This record gives sequence, structure tokens and C-alpha cells, in this order.
Amino acid sequence: MMDDRTRAELLEAMRGLVRAQRDLGTAVRQGVDVPHAGVTIVRMLARQGAVPLAEVATALGVDLSVASRQVAALVDDGLAERTVDPEDRRARLVALTPAGERVHARIEGELRRRTDVAFADWSARDVADLVRTVERLAGALATAAAHPDEERPAAGDAPPADALVAV
Repeated sequence: MMDDRTRAELLEAMRGLVRAQRDLGTAVRQGVDVPHAGVTIVRMLARQGAVPLAEVATALGVDLSVASRQVAALVDDGLAERTVDPEDRRARLVALTPAGERVHARIEGELRRRTDVAFADWSARDVADLVRTVERLAGALATAAAHPDEERPAAGDAPPADALVAV
């Protein structure tokens, strides 16, 4: 168990991280003129290709009707399209259009530029250590969210950080 002072410092540091991440996201969105959910959906579709709307909703952690409205905005802007699933003609898939692919390239360029600035004075090892620590943090928080009453293993007994990351 951690003491109250350490817990308070941890929670404050996490609040700072969330604020910084939100600010970075806002800057990226403004740089490419796409709404928040739009950036997430565009990046998902670029990584995964055409997916059912239900997968978009799951990835965003929202209800199907919310995901449908967010996808509709991308369709209206010409960045995404809905197509018939060739394996299940009753279902629809969401995919990027060529304009959506161009926006994705701008998003990734903006993210690359801003992360290069943020970590310019970090060594490759420092960045790799950070990646492992953030993955471990994400896994610990996901476990706590899903199972708030379960005891976590002691630090020496914990699985390696990469075992905590969903692929």
C-alpha cells in the first residue's frame, strides 16, 4: 500500500498528464481542423481499414448511436464512407476516403512534429523506459477500473509491462 502523501502526488501527476495530453490533442485537432472524436476515428480506420460501426463504438467507449453520429460527421465532411460488408450484406463498414487518408497523413505529421519537440532532449532509452512505464500504468488503471476490490500483486510478482498491454 502507498501512503497518503505519495497517493496525492501520484494523483496530481496523473491529472497533470491528462491535462497535457488534452492540450496536445486540442493543438493537433486545431492543426488539422477535425473534431476530437474524428481524429480518433480517422486514426483507427487508417490502422485497421474498414470496420463495422460497432467496432468504432467499442474503440471510443461510446454507445452505437453516438458513434453513428460521429461517423456521420466524417461522412458529411467526405473523410469516411459507409460500405456494405461483403461477408454480411446486412451490415455496414466504415472506411476512410482518399480525403480521409490525406487528413490522416496530416494528423500523423502533426503528432510526429509535436512528439519530436516534446522529447527532443530525451535519450532513446529514456523514451523506451517511459513507454514501458506508461504501458504498465495503463494496465494497472484498467485492472483497477475493472476489478476495484482485487489486490494487485507485489511489484516483484507483477507480470512484465508488455503482458499488461492489449494488442
